[in-house]
Amino acid sequence: MKKINYKKTNKYRGFTLIETLISTVLFTFVTFVAIVGLFSLQDFNRKLKVISEVYRNVYLSIDIISSDLKQAANFVNIDYTDELAVGCHDIPSSCIAFDYLNVNTGNSSDINGYVLKDGKIKKYVAGGISGDITSDEVTITDLKFIIMGANSYTLGDTQQPMVKIILKGKSKTKPVIDFYTENIISQRALGN
Repeated sequence: MKKINYKKTNKYRGFTLIETLISTVLFTFVTFVAIVGLFSLQDFNRKLKVISEVYRNVYLSIDIISSDLKQAANFVNIDYTDELAVGCHDIPSSCIAFDYLNVNTGNSSDINGYVLKDGKIKKYVAGGISGDITSDEVTITDLKFIIMGANSYTLGDTQQPMVKIILKGKSKTKPVIDFYTENIISQRALGN
């Protein structure tokens, strides 16, 4: 005769309490790390947008200045308190004046220019301030114009007219972004 074993065998075992607790703690830790990473990524993205916006505003201002200077003639560095009469070459100044030369008639227009005042770059036309070209989100702390070969029309200077713009500033938004840029604007000398 055969002996029958009445011992029950449980093929399907459940998780123990300790296994469940360990898996819950691991899941919580991984979730926490993922959430912290997500918030860090969002913060980085926000800072990147601020930096991008600041530089976009700065380069838009430089593009506006460049557009005018490429069409201008007879550049002079001046002090804002001067009466647009004193010009000096290769000396940095925070203000630049110029006129537009009509190539067909050879006549010049009224004096125009740009000046740094109250942390903004301001455009003046015919001696009066016409408005800010920098946005409210940035403060310009230093602006220099260095002029080279600017009087080719009136003094017989054959050097290609160029203006080097040095611009320093910071953003007003958080995080505060300091920026520094140098740009050279040149134009083809007419008649060469």
